[in-house]
Amino acid sequence: MNLTMSLASAAACALLHSLWEVALLALLAWLSLALLRGASASTRHAVGMAWLVTMAVAPIITFALYWHAPTLADGGGQDAAPLRFEEGERYTPVLLLDARNSWQLVCVAQLWLLGVALMLMRHVGGWRAVRRFERGAFVPLPPEWAGRLDALRAALGISRRVAVRLAGRVAAPFTAHALQPLIWLPLSLLTQLPREQVEALLAHELAHIRRLDWCWNALQCAIESVLFHHPGMWWLSGRIRDEREHACDDLAVSVCGDPVVLAEALAELQRHRRFTRIPTLALAAEGGSLMKRVSHLLDVAPARPSLVWPGALLLLLCSGTLLAMQVAPPASLLVNLRSEVSSQGALTPGNFREYTASYLGDKQRKYRISMDAAGHVDEAYSEGGQRKPMDAAARLWLKSVTTMDASVPRASPAALPILPPLPAPEPPRAPTESAEFRTLMADIALDPRVTALTGQPAALNRASFRGSVHVWGSRDFHLWGIDDPVGGKAAFSATFKGPVGSVAVAWSGKTEAGAWRADSMTVSPLAQ
Repeated sequence: MNLTMSLASAAACALLHSLWEVALLALLAWLSLALLRGASASTRHAVGMAWLVTMAVAPIITFALYWHAPTLADGGGQDAAPLRFEEGERYTPVLLLDARNSWQLVCVAQLWLLGVALMLMRHVGGWRAVRRFERGAFVPLPPEWAGRLDALRAALGISRRVAVRLAGRVAAPFTAHALQPLIWLPLSLLTQLPREQVEALLAHELAHIRRLDWCWNALQCAIESVLFHHPGMWWLSGRIRDEREHACDDLAVSVCGDPVVLAEALAELQRHRRFTRIPTLALAAEGGSLMKRVSHLLDVAPARPSLVWPGALLLLLCSGTLLAMQVAPPASLLVNLRSEVSSQGALTPGNFREYTASYLGDKQRKYRISMDAAGHVDEAYSEGGQRKPMDAAARLWLKSVTTMDASVPRASPAALPILPPLPAPEPPRAPTESAEFRTLMADIALDPRVTALTGQPAALNRASFRGSVHVWGSRDFHLWGIDDPVGGKAAFSATFKGPVGSVAVAWSGKTEAGAWRADSMTVSPLAQ
């Protein structure tokens, strides 16, 4: 299977499993925050951020478990060692699998990528809004306030220089940047509010700088972009923002001394608020729920926690678990299917059939059947290198593999005599071959060295083919308009026949820039 389909399948599985994973983590976060109700807001903020980061890591781990990157054994390597064949060994081509039937996986992955792109564009827009503020006109903090700002900064233990600007277009105080912090204040703030309330608001913004909340907020915005599809994440993210504001309010009160002053300042901000949206990346003084912040400052006993969110998360956990249990990578999404046979047609004494398949998120499976000179049949089946009994499930898997493989002639019912009869067998179908295989054979048939001995048109004698043709990638599958490159390696011998004569061709080579290129090619005439 090509790389893009492997990525799409793994991403879709990770998204489906994230429904129950993030719901479970959100329930655990709710429980831990409920147990920490008496702890400081700073502690609850740290615990909430830890759960939020875990929510982002869980789908990444699931994606890694489901994604099997193409390796040399899968035919995905470009620097593979030359193929060698022992005398008497016979191989058949490895065929491309049609992944177009699993378009649902592509749709899920692409819709999620589209959502992530829109969320990132939203945050980029917020960043540009902050930059527009910085390029516009502003008034510096008056000298009589600069001394008070330095005193507050020293009381909070902030050693970095902090700039404060006033502008008429600013709706509410907010803080930007981490390394060179900048506080924006409404131009009318110094005249509308009493001095002690302005100092309380300045202390709140300095608390954001002291706690490096700009960095935490940026990380939170990135996680919101990735897990935008999950309501459990949005609940926890909102709770974290509330606790962040509570923690900054606590620090502001510790240096100002009066929680009532800060509560009155917040109420005045809300009363004079103009409906101008503060960018998400900015840390505003009026962020969070005003009533919750006032209740926290005045030490009012919190209302009994609602069970609506836990109930919704529990419902999402159960439904997401059931959905994820029902969805698995389709059986047609083989990372690699390799078949080796020693003869065509029915299994005869001294010959064998061997199938090796690798699935997404599953162990490699291998089946081999052989017949000795006396006609005794021996079967061997293994998963992940460990031998397993050949039960009904294994035989069902074998049937699906042989249905996809074109090396076993459908017209010969004795090709696999060990398979039990099935209730509704598929009608016999003619063998099919990949487009890359047919292209290679057509190129050889038109080679002047071949046509000089066979005449035109020359054709491949299919029964004479001995060797291997490995191809990977697909010309028919596209993800976001990017072609998955097609590649191949081959080494084989075959007979070509034309109106004049027949030749034996020994060919080995690989693809370069989408075309077959021979490393060696020997053409020998055959007696009529």
